[in-house]
Amino acid sequence: MSFRLAALGFLLAFAAVVAPPVVIAQEAAPAAEAPPAPAPPAVTFAGGATAITETHRDWIVNCSVQQDAKVCFISQSLSNNANGERLFTIELRLTGENKIEGGMLLPFGLRLNAGVSMALDDEPFGESVAFTTCTQQGCLAPFAADGDALAALQAGQILKIGSVSNEGENVIFAVSLAGFTSALDRAVALPQ
Repeated sequence: MSFRLAALGFLLAFAAVVAPPVVIAQEAAPAAEAPPAPAPPAVTFAGGATAITETHRDWIVNCSVQQDAKVCFISQSLSNNANGERLFTIELRLTGENKIEGGMLLPFGLRLNAGVSMALDDEPFGESVAFTTCTQQGCLAPFAADGDALAALQAGQILKIGSVSNEGENVIFAVSLAGFTSALDRAVALPQ
């Protein structure tokens, strides 16, 4: 009996070494079909771009495709030199023949009832405008210019945006107009 057990043990050990391994595999689930690639946008800029950003001296042109339409605006932001914090932004777009509209984002800490005044090259420019609302980023005021006012901006050097702080001090943001005309021209040309 012990011989039989020894022989059986030997045969099992031999079979384990010589016989090919038995692999039990589960049948793989069929691969899920990949979702179809999104269709390319129907409207694009040159080269198939869906967004373009250009710098024109102190102004930036931003264009994008929104709801199958090319939309462009120009902007300029002023920041605190010490910490890089954005203090002021103006964003404008052409809304008609020889007419621009947009908005200005000013910081907190201003007297809202004082509104916003403007001067072009130290001469009063347009009428004061009221703040429309405040957001988490700051307070908004509208900006619009057409005809002679737009021509004056294109010929000007500095647009000063002013308000009054809660402490009663005048706060002035000097917006450079260097590059304004070329940026506006590109914002008109790019959507064509």
